[in-house]
Amino acid sequence: MFFYFYKSLKPFKLCRFSNTRSCSLFQGVLLGLGLQHKNVEDLEKDLDLPVAQILGLFNKIIRKMAQHFNTVMEKDVEATMVERQEIRLEPAMQSVEEELVG
Repeated sequence: MFFYFYKSLKPFKLCRFSNTRSCSLFQGVLLGLGLQHKNVEDLEKDLDLPVAQILGLFNKIIRKMAQHFNTVMEKDVEATMVERQEIRLEPAMQSVEEELVG
């Protein structure tokens, strides 16, 4: 599953609309919880933030990443979809009665 999203992680910018301080906080929360396997109380001491704010940042990060991955999957599905074709309906050459008799 990881390799499916690997190509799309490069253009993903977690801090696209954030200032530098919040960008470093996002990275600190992700590194602390993910790679360093710290619990939230340890991060509270390291980042000097309350637990509620750390969990809020983590929630925001996960929502951004989930939205990005959904976009990637939608683009992949759109690429494999069949193009829409116009259907033309024409009247039958014979009526139902004629078809049943003949």
